[in-house]
Amino acid sequence: MKYVWWALGLLVVFVFLAPIVPYVELLVIIPLGWILFLIRVLPQVTFNPVLAIQTVVLAIIAVGLTHCLLGWLYRAVQSDETETKQPWRWKWTFSSLTIVMLAFVVGISMVSIVHQSYWLAKHEEGWYSHWGVSLAARRSASVSSLRTQGLAISDYEKEHGALPPGGTIDERGEPLHGWAALILPFLDEAPSDMPPIDYEKPWRHEANREAMTTHVNVFTNPALDDYEDDVDGFAPNHYSANGRVMGATPMRSDEITDGKANTILLGEVNGDFKPWGHPLNWRDPAVGLHKPGGFGSNPKLSTTQFLMADGSVYPIDNDIDAEVLRALATPRGGERGEQYGDWYEETP
Repeated sequence: MKYVWWALGLLVVFVFLAPIVPYVELLVIIPLGWILFLIRVLPQVTFNPVLAIQTVVLAIIAVGLTHCLLGWLYRAVQSDETETKQPWRWKWTFSSLTIVMLAFVVGISMVSIVHQSYWLAKHEEGWYSHWGVSLAARRSASVSSLRTQGLAISDYEKEHGALPPGGTIDERGEPLHGWAALILPFLDEAPSDMPPIDYEKPWRHEANREAMTTHVNVFTNPALDDYEDDVDGFAPNHYSANGRVMGATPMRSDEITDGKANTILLGEVNGDFKPWGHPLNWRDPAVGLHKPGGFGSNPKLSTTQFLMADGSVYPIDNDIDAEVLRALATPRGGERGEQYGDWYEETP
């Protein structure tokens, strides 16, 4: 019992020393980091009952088929001279599946640990920050947000036959809603308690105010240190669209002749934020990075994350050549991204 008290005492010491001694913080992050991760992620998780039922049914079918297959193999390898043949037992099936799953999880975990350790070891932001929320980790979360938005944009195009426009207007020319509001129904991360949007009424209309003041995690960039919590009373968007692709006129992805992997759709911004419902939330990447009216990320970072039209996410160096950036901004300007070589930085 005394060893338990010693362990608890050491843990308390580590927790109190973590904010003072950075390397001690690592000793706290390693055993407790998963708890901090769950605290950050679980509030963003939404439960899909249909998907859950489908998963359970498929799992039952898979286990049943595996049991039948293993039972058949077991009977096949038994000798015909065996007097009493034991039937294949269910507990053997579950034990076999558990071993396979553990081997799979261990293999994936080892690959991920090696990959992330190598990336963090050479990364400019270092291994750690206060209570484990490092700038590198927050940048990875921004990459995930961009990929999620990319999937929603792809689903929007499948249903509507074109990429979402930067904004919509009514027959009188009054702005209605922006691209973020249009892809919201296709986002699994959308807040479950958000009231529905009336797309027939402007985004500023009183009927839409409650929805437009609701913060959507996928539109919030955790890599930013300081930012406004609201813009004129509305929830902000830390990402903006490429106005040359998602501007006033809808465009199909097959109209991007410069190559979807070489054409910017969305990117991070670090100032002049617009509400996520704003119908004019688009910019021109050709303006330059970390320039007024342009795209940009945390000033501590040397790169800015962009979602490309093929759904990939790349960090682009803030000092990228203006000609290359202009080529990546145009969907059909006649340039091909590969002619400029490696215009992106490595990302995990």
